[in-house]
Amino acid sequence: MTEVSGAPTAPQYLPPRGGGRREAPGGGLSKSSPRGGTPSLTLPHKGGGDTPPAWRHFRFTALASATVSVIGAAIFATWLHSPGRTPLGESIEFSTVVVDRNGRLLRPYATPDGRWRLPATVRDIDPRYVEMLIAYEDIRFRTHHGVDPLAVGRAAYQLLSNGRIVSGASTITMQVARLLEPRTDRTFGAKLRQAVRAIQLERALSKDEILSLYFALAPYGGNLEGVRAASLAYFGKEPRRLSLAEAAMLVAIPQSPELRRPDRAPDVADRARDRVLDRVGLAGSFPLDEATPRLGGDPEDAHARFLEGVVSLKRGVLRVACLYLPNGNPPDTDKYPYKLNWMSRLLEYSKERLKTEEPLVLAGDFNVIPAARDVHNPEAWVNDALFRPATRERFQALLDLGLTDALRATTDAPGQYTFWDYQAGAWQKNHGLRIDHLLLSPQASDRLTAVGIDKHVRAWEKPSDHVPVWIDLDLEGA
Repeated sequence: MTEVSGAPTAPQYLPPRGGGRREAPGGGLSKSSPRGGTPSLTLPHKGGGDTPPAWRHFRFTALASATVSVIGAAIFATWLHSPGRTPLGESIEFSTVVVDRNGRLLRPYATPDGRWRLPATVRDIDPRYVEMLIAYEDIRFRTHHGVDPLAVGRAAYQLLSNGRIVSGASTITMQVARLLEPRTDRTFGAKLRQAVRAIQLERALSKDEILSLYFALAPYGGNLEGVRAASLAYFGKEPRRLSLAEAAMLVAIPQSPELRRPDRAPDVADRARDRVLDRVGLAGSFPLDEATPRLGGDPEDAHARFLEGVVSLKRGVLRVACLYLPNGNPPDTDKYPYKLNWMSRLLEYSKERLKTEEPLVLAGDFNVIPAARDVHNPEAWVNDALFRPATRERFQALLDLGLTDALRATTDAPGQYTFWDYQAGAWQKNHGLRIDHLLLSPQASDRLTAVGIDKHVRAWEKPSDHVPVWIDLDLEGA
């Protein structure tokens, strides 16, 4: 075999001794350099002559490039098809489970290789987790075909600009491809293979089916695989209903499953969770996870007197129920029985909520004067629905459940009023009553740092006859 090194060179036309000019074949002129270097070529005369060596060089280069491209494409196509059939998850081995007659999980068993792996579909998972996963990991998951060109371009630009990898371009589908075919190498070739597999997966499966594979295989530290196994292990519940903090934790762990295990490194896990919340724009704003617009117990009661909201904390949730309890006057009409029945329903609601051992705040206009010290002239209110014995008994029953009257937890002083009538100069004479309350569950009262009544608001121009009552809760570590 003859090996040729370098590009072909044009023939050299040496000038006669003493310099000067010499005619080159084909009618062109070659001018010698002062030191006898390589002469430059001129165009041939019009009407004929040999093809200049520069054009021969161009043709040779084009032919060589085309040949290399064809060979490279053939090799690449062969490499792409070398892995064989695309794995679609048919061979995944799940944990054996015992369920009750309603399909609820009673006990799971590890797989033969010691893994806790439970199947899950989109219907089995809290929608907020699914939305957060897509927002954090792959914002264009629903529209791309396995590879996100915009993410690839962003990652390449950041790599060139910073000289290091700043962010990756893996899509959820590419992560599923890696989980289906685990590899230890982190080379460009391995990443390219993941991209090819991702495109193949997108052609064979729906988006929800790809998510189901992720829900089943995502690593969560130790022998835990999949969202269900992680939720049961770390939170003690199925992932059908998660707080935002819990959802963010489940999004964060698979990126570094051993380093972010909540059971071994809770501080690291918390910081990772907070970064997820920051990225999706939720941290610090405490959005409502859910809202309940009616008090249970009477489906025919259409009055807008109750609204419960749930917000996520770093650990768990805070539940706040804002209410406007019926006035009940005149007490000799059906308005008073309605009031007492409404308070009985509130009592049942409170019993159920206290079982969750979550921070709970009942806040609003209760239309209840709890005791004689909470009204300027108790005798004048004896027959009023706000101060009748049955009214106060039901209010006391709420406290007997374990709820704390926030104001009375800090002061026993009389004259702590929240309402002054517009008539007879009640405000100017301080003839008021306390009917607006904040009742706290033990988990909320443990975080109580301050409580107050903004009485000065009543002196404003055209004020309400009620004034704000407020509390401060320490939720930083909650």
